[in-house]
Amino acid sequence: MLLIDLYHGESAVACLVEALVANIREPATLLGETKRLALTVFCAVGKKFPQILEPHLSIIIPPMMQYLSTVDATTAKSITDFHKRVLTKLVVQEQQKMEQIQVGDTNEMDEEEQEIWAVGNIGTFASNVDQE
Repeated sequence: MLLIDLYHGESAVACLVEALVANIREPATLLGETKRLALTVFCAVGKKFPQILEPHLSIIIPPMMQYLSTVDATTAKSITDFHKRVLTKLVVQEQQKMEQIQVGDTNEMDEEEQEIWAVGNIGTFASNVDQE
């Protein structure tokens, strides 16, 4: 929903950010996929609309840092290695995107947005807004 301008009102963004942060804060009670998808949403929205997340960074960052401070050395190394691989991939992807932009071959949606939209149907969100 944060990927649509319609939901960029202050109260809507605050509610959605709080819900996503709750999913990150309570990983033990939720499926790992839920936490990963919440982080993916933050990543995709941050790339497309950083200005709507910036006021909420004080709410978003602490649960992530708190989780990282509780992991043991083995898990920390695993997380570090994972992020190195992910960041390397992101650099390569961004370089490819820049090359595509230069030659005029761009896709409307990147992979993160496609994954987010694959979870739910936009028609469902629109009908919920109409009911309120």
